[in-house]
Amino acid sequence: MARDSFNRQLSSAALGALLALGQALGQAEDAPKPIPKAVHEEQLVESKDGLLHLDGKPYTGEVVQLHPNKKKAESFSLKKGKLHGPFITYREDGSPAFQVTFADGIEHGPFKRWFEDGKLWVEENYSTGKLDGISLTYFPSGKLQVQSFYKTGKKEGLEIGWYESGQQRWEAVYEKGRLKNKLLWDRDGKPSGKKTPTIL
Repeated sequence: MARDSFNRQLSSAALGALLALGQALGQAEDAPKPIPKAVHEEQLVESKDGLLHLDGKPYTGEVVQLHPNKKKAESFSLKKGKLHGPFITYREDGSPAFQVTFADGIEHGPFKRWFEDGKLWVEENYSTGKLDGISLTYFPSGKLQVQSFYKTGKKEGLEIGWYESGQQRWEAVYEKGRLKNKLLWDRDGKPSGKKTPTIL
């Protein structure tokens, strides 16, 4: 009887320990995961295959480069040694200069460039390494300067350019990168010429 009682106590204690362990593991899973610390670009080594390595292995994680004043100069992410996600460069005052998005080492997603005062200069989109979709360029005043369209890296369809006054400067039509027709206007809105088709 004493042995049976001892065995029951042992089983009960073991069960309690297992339950406590399970609860602790569950709490550990629910706890916030530590954010990996970014490495500095100088710590990475480029291999012959073009991949960026840290400690002999293709690196996955955040990377930063600093200006002499210790503010960010670049920030980007790597996935198995390849650029993956937004790549952003910054001026010494901390404002962004340009941003391009990558997927597995290839430009894929939004591209933006800013003037020194922080106003948007250019916004475009890449798809598998080639310009694709609308492309917008702005004057420092914020007014639209050029609107173009791209398809797999080549201009396609209507392109319009403006003077900073808002007066239209040109209108062009492209087909697979080939200029089909282009009309020009002077600053007063008078037609100033017509261009013949050419390869761009």
